[in-house]
Amino acid sequence: MPPQPLTRAQKRMGISLGQPGQPSHQIVSDAVFHVVNLWSQIDMNLASMLCAISREDLAIDVGTIYDDKKSLSLRQTAIEEVAAQVLPEHDACLIKATLQEFKPSQKVRNRFCHGIWGVLSAIPDAWLLMKMESAVKYDVEFARLAATGSAAQAFLDTIDISVWRERDLREAVEGARLAHERLTSLKWAVGPMQKSYLRDRILETGFIRARYDKLMAAAG
Repeated sequence: MPPQPLTRAQKRMGISLGQPGQPSHQIVSDAVFHVVNLWSQIDMNLASMLCAISREDLAIDVGTIYDDKKSLSLRQTAIEEVAAQVLPEHDACLIKATLQEFKPSQKVRNRFCHGIWGVLSAIPDAWLLMKMESAVKYDVEFARLAATGSAAQAFLDTIDISVWRERDLREAVEGARLAHERLTSLKWAVGPMQKSYLRDRILETGFIRARYDKLMAAAG
């Protein structure tokens, strides 16, 4: 089960977001570091895979692709496009199916990188994570009300605040670990370095086999 929105936690008193030093608990700090670090390694490994498969077409400029596409999602889309252009269908489909499998972990990484952490006094063993966009909206409304001298309080949209417990953080780390393991294997499972045992191992993960079979059927 993914982390629940704060609206489902039923306790909203004592919300503290974005305070200096938060999150102070070692469990949170360790989990955030591991997830972000693993996905940084994944990004580098995917770049190495792109370099390897682009040797099939020397006109492909990997450096330009990575300079132009700053986000992980855009880079992965570029990898899928290059793979479809230069690799056999079974390789291109394996790459796409594997990348799709780990989108949820990638989204967690994005939230960790771009969210605001906080705590909830009513639930001492939980931590809050708020979308940056919602925090900005709150700040804009707060500034507007303050400028007009209004006595109204700025609205904090709690639906964009998720409640993370230790179990959720450990699952986030495990998801990133598995993504790192499989996506690292991927660069050795496709293209000129094909290793069939790695392909088999990747296809045994989650729903990759089902996605792969569907993509291959669509490719005809």
